[in-house]
Amino acid sequence: MFIDVFDHPYSTISEITTRSGLLIRQVSTAIAKFRKLDVAETPRDPKDGKRTLVKGKRDAAPKESMMRYELIDDVFARVAN
Repeated sequence: MFIDVFDHPYSTISEITTRSGLLIRQVSTAIAKFRKLDVAETPRDPKDGKRTLVKGKRDAAPKESMMRYELIDDVFARVAN
């Protein structure tokens, strides 16, 4: 999902959920962790202020950072079971 955030900037949580096949709560939890790690931003949709968009921060390149986020997959595995 981390790479998806970079491949599809300004996506909604629902769009990420559809592409990933994960539950909304799993995606929301992951995005919250990405924000806490300062690798993603969640601006409001300028067309609809109620929607939140997700985009990766430029300085957090996925290829360089993937080892740091490997644990998130473990979290999803535990939540899914």
